[in-house]
Amino acid sequence: MFATAIAAVLLAAATSAFPHAAREASKDDANVSVQLSAVGNTMVKAVVTNRGDEAISVLRLNSVLDSFPCRRADVYKEGKKMEFEGLLAHHDMQNLPDDVFATLKPGDFAENTFDIAETVDLSAGGPVTVLSEGVFLLARSDSTRISGMVQYRSNELKIDVDGVLAAKVESAGGLRRRNLDKRTSFYLDTCTPAAMKNLTALLKSTTNYADAGARAATNGSLATFETFFKKTDLRTRRPVASRFRAISNETSIIDGGIVRLTCSDDYCKGTINAIADSWISFITICPRFFSAYPPTSPECHATDQTSILLHEMTHMRHVYSPGTNDFAYGYDNVTKLPADQAINNADTFAIYAAASSVPGLIYFHRFLPWMLNRKVIEYTVIVL
Repeated sequence: MFATAIAAVLLAAATSAFPHAAREASKDDANVSVQLSAVGNTMVKAVVTNRGDEAISVLRLNSVLDSFPCRRADVYKEGKKMEFEGLLAHHDMQNLPDDVFATLKPGDFAENTFDIAETVDLSAGGPVTVLSEGVFLLARSDSTRISGMVQYRSNELKIDVDGVLAAKVESAGGLRRRNLDKRTSFYLDTCTPAAMKNLTALLKSTTNYADAGARAATNGSLATFETFFKKTDLRTRRPVASRFRAISNETSIIDGGIVRLTCSDDYCKGTINAIADSWISFITICPRFFSAYPPTSPECHATDQTSILLHEMTHMRHVYSPGTNDFAYGYDNVTKLPADQAINNADTFAIYAAASSVPGLIYFHRFLPWMLNRKVIEYTVIVL
């Protein structure tokens, strides 16, 4: 991994290089608009319009266009964000089918109607405000490979909710949760002996990743940290390190912690590798998780089973609050997130921890600015 991660390039001015090569995505550069409107008591319709000059393919997954009960919108009551009770799915971003994209020519729009009562308890009723903001991952109109991203923020939709009607809505995973095994066993009966053995080993490697992330956030390269989290002050580094430590504490316990795992779920379809239900501290490991990825990967920034499990652990609000969201996947996209999203993005933590678990890379990275300032090398860049 160390050898493949180093690329020699010609001597260049230090101001043009690492770690600021990836432009931080601005929340004001959106070429899409999102308009919310009420179409029922708790039903909301989202219309996403391409305001740019070129055709784009917008990924529906983990956005306001998703049919899955993810965080499509936030709901506020009396100025406070209400607890999200939905599900967060981890997708295979390398093998996306055409039907998870909405291809929009300039001026074209895509729609999605969803029930906010699926993911928020609105049984108390009363006035609420609905807002959807986040990131659309983009592909070229003739491809399904993610090649960019754009921020979006909707209008603020005011709704006066009828609590009696809202209480009749089946919340996301409500039936699923009622049918869960209530025993305290970490592994449920849905996991085969082979899967249980695999997950036991993965918990150890996840602990190692989390420990490495905590060390790097506390005493590691500030340049590396800034690449991922955009700021290097203690107010940023401390919560990052604390989240990693909390995850390490959880995954090192094996069968006596807060989080429970299962290996089967009706939602395990298509590109879904795993599902996080932070409301009840439950992680579903889907069958493709075991077949599509190695336990660990020798390639930098590659997705492996350990990084996925750590990713899911960051969602668990009872392990460390608040739980993270899924704004972006992959190194190229997570390093473009603004600071407030980066520190709340699951894959930012997963990729940073995986990179931090390789001492050679972090050690070299720590001394790279020193070598560049003194021009003692031909400008060698660690791609983290």
